[in-house]
Amino acid sequence: MQLLDDFNKLTCMYTILLIYLNPLSYKIAIIIISLNYSFNLFSQYNLNPDNVNLIKSNELKEFLNKPALNSKLIGLGEATHGTKEFSEIKSDIVKILVTHYNYKYFILEAGYTDCIKINEFIQNKSDDSLNLFKGLPWPWATTEFYDILVWMRNYNLYQKEPINFFGSDVGNKGSIKFYKNQFSDTLSKSFVNNLIDIYADTLKSTKYKIALLNTIRKSMPKLDNFIDSIKMTNIFETLQSLLLKGGARYKFRENTFANLTIKIIDHYSPNSKFIIWAHNSHISKYSNSRKSVGYFLTKHYSEKYTNFLFEFKKGTFRAVDTDSNRYENKIFKFTNFYISPDLNKFGSQIMPDSLNYIIINIKSPLNRNLTPRTFYIHSIGAVYSLDLAKRKPALYKEKIYKNRTCDYLIIVNQTTASNNFYQFY
Repeated sequence: MQLLDDFNKLTCMYTILLIYLNPLSYKIAIIIISLNYSFNLFSQYNLNPDNVNLIKSNELKEFLNKPALNSKLIGLGEATHGTKEFSEIKSDIVKILVTHYNYKYFILEAGYTDCIKINEFIQNKSDDSLNLFKGLPWPWATTEFYDILVWMRNYNLYQKEPINFFGSDVGNKGSIKFYKNQFSDTLSKSFVNNLIDIYADTLKSTKYKIALLNTIRKSMPKLDNFIDSIKMTNIFETLQSLLLKGGARYKFRENTFANLTIKIIDHYSPNSKFIIWAHNSHISKYSNSRKSVGYFLTKHYSEKYTNFLFEFKKGTFRAVDTDSNRYENKIFKFTNFYISPDLNKFGSQIMPDSLNYIIINIKSPLNRNLTPRTFYIHSIGAVYSLDLAKRKPALYKEKIYKNRTCDYLIIVNQTTASNNFYQFY
């Protein structure tokens, strides 16, 4: 510590002298100060190992003890939708939360109706593994995600209180073809078919169809069964969401995603505990540009909602390549992209190459000098453009506000792209 203090004093004295002798040398002074800050950052990390939890498999359970005991809902994010390591680490966390802390309810960033078949699979009511991901967004059709579903299925074989699996996001276009068979009663079937016809009508304007859906909503069948009422709401809101564009769609999606999540959680026992698995941008508690799902969850559950965001230093990830000519024709081309270390991102600033990943307790007083008031992490969704990444890099980063955006940050050193489920099964 004394050596560090001496180094700081010498750096300050040299910087002041440099500016005094040559006022135009302030740029050099800034570089020196930045280097000194980096040195302090890593010295803080090395001198106080409690600040950054260096997680090994046998330490993860102990680390999760506090957030698991103090929360009702734990959010697990991801900085990209196509990263193998994010899914594997989250799967390790899920297994601990389920087996040691009784988190028996799992919510995915996907449509409610699309996840019914997954719930039947993990509860051993269906053996149809090949059709599990039909209708779901592609990021979940990976071998890594399938592995955690198989683990849930095996776990449920011997449990009186099984894991329950839900989706609470709106669905996508691939979901629509499954909607007509969701209800057995004639009234509900007819109502859903009418909704689909309105959505698919190419002769009517989008504005007209949205207005018509809003009018028809008043006549939505009143369903006493909780699951049927949730299905009906999710189908309606999915079709409405698909008609919206840009910011209006994103705002609608976050609101409906949050509302359905809260409705599911509040339906069950007050002692029930939940996990939500989604992108960082959804489970984030605060952003200066939008109100996310995590914002509404924090407003509703306060300190009982804890979130873990993910970041990486370098590596590959899988995404739909929007630079491809095929994308214009609605034919997805998947590409494994590589991102090198970027010192503008917090992960590259702090992550040592000697570790696979670290977990930082953002709100811990011990980390006062470790995390700045604001910093940036990667934010890459289901699609990616190298051209846009060069021209508009802000599209692929997320600003993190210390003590407001997240509770914990998991930084992975080197990532690899997720594996497409259908290439292996």
